[in-house]
Amino acid sequence: MNKGGIETNVEEVFAAFCDLTQKEMKGVVRKAIGKAEQELKKQTQANLSSSILLRGRSSGKYIDTIDDAIRATKVYGEYGEELEGKVHIMGKKGKKGDGSGQFRARFLEKGTKERKARTYKGKPLKKERSLGFIKPKWFFRSANATVLPQIERLYMAEIDKAIQKINSKK
Repeated sequence: MNKGGIETNVEEVFAAFCDLTQKEMKGVVRKAIGKAEQELKKQTQANLSSSILLRGRSSGKYIDTIDDAIRATKVYGEYGEELEGKVHIMGKKGKKGDGSGQFRARFLEKGTKERKARTYKGKPLKKERSLGFIKPKWFFRSANATVLPQIERLYMAEIDKAIQKINSKK
């Protein structure tokens, strides 16, 4: 039975990596993680644009677009321990009434349940009225499924490129 695995030229990369200083190694790893973050963000935006209509312009009610909700953090942590960066669709945390519509992205990703109105202008209705629901688009989940298998390749390519650049200067 053949199990899937990942093959890399670890010996060559490690030998070139050992020639770098601690500061250079930290910078190379941070840059590689940041490159993978940007790839995931770009794929998520592409999936979002294909799943909803009029996503690129702001409506009269909101001052920003739905694309602004897809955000990537800086790479943080200490080299030698664990470095990480995050991509999320939660948008920025704004104040109430600031006009941002980024919160809508989370509802488009997972969808909402069926809602019913039981009252109208404070008076109970005889029959519940359907308010509808949002079907889930899963644009972030599908971007994760697309990009995660490519992350090691992106990571290794970025590290190799940085090592070659640094070694050519020495």
